[in-house]
Amino acid sequence: MSSDRFDKFLMSTTLIEADHPLIRDTSAMLTKGAVTDIARAERLFYFIRDEITYQFLPTFDERHL
Repeated sequence: MSSDRFDKFLMSTTLIEADHPLIRDTSAMLTKGAVTDIARAERLFYFIRDEITYQFLPTFDERHL
């Protein structure tokens, strides 16, 4: 899968700290041994769904991008 298509969606922002060492280390640990993009995505999805408590912002403000 070409990552170029998705690069803009994977960038860190003020609200999405994708480059934070804890996030990078955790994602590497969770996806270790997964051989397909689907398997990696499933592992990350279930971890986020089951282990992370979050809430949506009451309003969306483009300044957070």
